Amino acid sequence: MHKRLLGIDYGDVRIGVAISDPLGLTAQPVGTIQNSSSALDEIIGIIVEKKIEKCIVGLPKNQHGEDSKKADSVRIFASKLQERHPIEVEFVDERFSTVAVTRQLHQMNMNTKKQRHIIDTQAAMFILQGVLDRS
Repeated sequence: MHKRLLGIDYGDVRIGVAISDPLGLTAQPVGTIQNSSSALDEIIGIIVEKKIEKCIVGLPKNQHGEDSKKADSVRIFASKLQERHPIEVEFVDERFSTVAVTRQLHQMNMNTKKQRHIIDTQAAMFILQGVLDRS
């Protein structure tokens, strides 16, 4: 059995969440969590319930591969998570995740309004799947 991983696509409004299957082969959608005062509690609940051993957090980079302005808030979020619950966190470049997911949903003829509700969890799946494929 592989380590269970949690993929996180952090956003100011919503946080996309995905989880690896028990075999560590595929990323599965969990959904989105409103980025509110209870968001960390909800994520920790998932970590405990699913016995997550590591969080994969998308880190926004600019076109030169350096941290974007948004990266600071992502790092602060991850730090708060680790303060509240001891867990390994790995940051991965998420530059192309939302673009790739948007393109994929568009090809599936999904309208923009429907996309808004699933794009964050799909981006988390994309980020997590990239790490699973490397393993």
